[in-house]
Amino acid sequence: MATSKFKRMLNKELSHFSETKSGSQISEWVFRTFLDKQEDLDLPFLRFEDGVAQQSQPGHVVATAKSVLPAPRDRPDMGPKLAGQAMSQITGVKKPLSHTVSLTELPKHGVETPHEEKLDQLYQEIDKWGLDMYEIAVYSNKHPLTSIMYTIFKVSFY
Repeated sequence: MATSKFKRMLNKELSHFSETKSGSQISEWVFRTFLDKQEDLDLPFLRFEDGVAQQSQPGHVVATAKSVLPAPRDRPDMGPKLAGQAMSQITGVKKPLSHTVSLTELPKHGVETPHEEKLDQLYQEIDKWGLDMYEIAVYSNKHPLTSIMYTIFKVSFY
């Protein structure tokens, strides 16, 4: 019972991969690795020969050197808009935002602050124990880690 349920769930998830050629290769490998026989699958198969998909009957093994994959099913929960869309395309990804204001020169300690002189005084003792992180947080506009790491990297690499 659990085995057949696992196989059905695996079929369902891997049927999405078989829509593309690389996905079909992944799907075929998973089927060969984790399932005993091709007859265990209850979905019809697609056979790719020279870029053309041909459908066979469920439960029949297609004896060919070409890819043997489960045929993708129409999913009613995807709706009409997403039913024909390839799984390799990610929806909802937007273009990165472009900044209208850019700094021509980076701040001395990596963060914009009106207290640069006070940060200079605190960073004179950056190599000693007892550095007051809370005071640095106040003077670095609540960005102490950014400010400290920027200062350390600036000293180390330049």
